[in-house]
Amino acid sequence: MKIMLKRNWAWALSVTVVAALAVTVTATAGTTAPGAQVQGNVSSTSAKTESVAAAAESSKEKKSPWSAEIAASYNGGFRDDVDPYNFYELTLGYKISESSSLSAVQGINHLSYVYPGQSELQAADTSIALSRKLSKDFFGYKLGGKFKLTVPTSETSQRVDVLTKPSLSFTLSDKFFKEKLGLSLTGSGTYYVNRYKTTPTIEGAGGGRPLRHWLAGISLAANYKLNDKVSFDGSGGYSYVAFEQVDFKNDFSQLGLSNPPVHRYAFSLGANYAWNDHLSLSLGYSQDSQVEKMGGLEMVLFDDMVTEWSVGASYSF
Repeated sequence: MKIMLKRNWAWALSVTVVAALAVTVTATAGTTAPGAQVQGNVSSTSAKTESVAAAAESSKEKKSPWSAEIAASYNGGFRDDVDPYNFYELTLGYKISESSSLSAVQGINHLSYVYPGQSELQAADTSIALSRKLSKDFFGYKLGGKFKLTVPTSETSQRVDVLTKPSLSFTLSDKFFKEKLGLSLTGSGTYYVNRYKTTPTIEGAGGGRPLRHWLAGISLAANYKLNDKVSFDGSGGYSYVAFEQVDFKNDFSQLGLSNPPVHRYAFSLGANYAWNDHLSLSLGYSQDSQVEKMGGLEMVLFDDMVTEWSVGASYSF
């Protein structure tokens, strides 16, 4: 019996082995084995994942080169006789390539008080600019350039016949402290294309004052990103203004100082809150003033005649 059991066991084992081989051969021939099915599913999922990733990458590549931003602010002064005003600005952008872009900017001032016959809405000159990234490593800094032209849509430019104001600027920039702090240094120059050299004669206001001929300046700007929502920025700059040379001019001098003033300085401080990816809120404190003052040459951080505060919002899409 024991020998018979061993023989039966051996026969059963051989049958099992043969059957297993037969199943293996059958599976290889046409029937999918469980392991092969799992491997096929994994391969299919991987292929789908790669397809989705490729589609997402293709979507990124096909992102529209156009962009736009609308900004509005309410600006006030620190004196009762300084009239507040609203400022609106529309910016359109077109990305030519990874290093070049075009932009057009139109600003409009909405005055609170106007003189008889004066419009409440005062357009600023329209500006069209070409910006380009010139170098990613210019002595360790990023170098960018911008060329800008203006269209004389403002009442001021039309009144004194300023045809356009081409300008050229170069900016060095970099980021520090894990890219939380950004610093930039900009040098710029502007040339005024005037039809005439002096202001026209206006009844009750006179005329014959020399117009601006060219302007050169330098500015330093900083931006600190506190977190994904809050950031702070500030800037300061100096500019020198050259006027048209004329044989005769109707002007006057203040205590022996040049008139019109040729030295100007400006600065601004601001806080920004990103409500979401498109909407941003801001608070600002700024000043654009002349160095020449009644008491001599002086630069101050607060001048109640020209210092402004502002509350604004911008929406980009």
